[in-house]
Amino acid sequence: MAAGTAKQEPGAGGRETGAGGRETGAGGQGTGAGGQGTGAGKQETGAGKQETGAGTLATQAGRFCAAIRFLTILPVRFGIDKEQQYLSGSLLYFGPVGLLIGLISSFFIWMLLLIFPPVLVVVLGVVTLAAFSGFIHLDGLADTMDGLLGTGDRKRRLAIMRDSRIGVMGAAALIFVVLLKSAALLGMGTEHILTGLILAPIGGRLAIVISMAVLNYARPDGGLATLFYRENPRPATGVAGLLLIVALIMLRPGATLYVLIAFGVVLTLFLVACKKVFGGATGDTLGSSCELGELAVLVGLCGWVQ
Repeated sequence: MAAGTAKQEPGAGGRETGAGGRETGAGGQGTGAGGQGTGAGKQETGAGKQETGAGTLATQAGRFCAAIRFLTILPVRFGIDKEQQYLSGSLLYFGPVGLLIGLISSFFIWMLLLIFPPVLVVVLGVVTLAAFSGFIHLDGLADTMDGLLGTGDRKRRLAIMRDSRIGVMGAAALIFVVLLKSAALLGMGTEHILTGLILAPIGGRLAIVISMAVLNYARPDGGLATLFYRENPRPATGVAGLLLIVALIMLRPGATLYVLIAFGVVLTLFLVACKKVFGGATGDTLGSSCELGELAVLVGLCGWVQ
């Protein structure tokens, strides 16, 4: 009897083990449910990544459109409700916008070359480049030269630049720059005019971001340009510089050294003068650097052709 009782105990233990097995199975089911929960978590994470990616793409598109609105008169509406936010981060797209201006301008001038003589078309080409920005960079050039070549201390010269009236120095600068751009385009020959119109706007926008990278903002009371100084301009300088070099190599590889030397000399002299006279950059000097950058590219290309 005792032995039989002992035999029954292992049986009971077996039943307990069986129950334990059932519990383990339940635990397995719980683990499976946990696995399902982990899978759901992964799905949520994936959805979050998709939302982040979409948000990043929309932000970059908004910044690109903000750069187009600021640098051109093209009526781009996307992202205009967050203009200040996008504009402060749009420096990276100054070079690409310059390329866009060049492509549109060159197409327009190509059509005019089919109808009018080159001497007229080159002037229209210079006017087209200036008109894309609403002539605001030429306005900045005139104001800068009035202050740069004027008299008085730094405070006085900065005040002269804010005067809406144009002075003799500013008027002379406008005439000379427009004439020199037209002469450079005409001197490089008809076969190179379109190339010049593509490259010049890239060089002009590169000059703007280089100016921001090299010079601090000069006005203690601030101005519109301070919005761009919130971001580091060096990445934008790299993008625009690389874009200019790649475009040169693709279109006129032999002219690369000529253009880069002319660009470097002209911009360096101008930035040194701005640092000495104004103590840094202003919105007007940034516009001037754009005009002088375009001029330097055209002069370098013309020098290579000759």
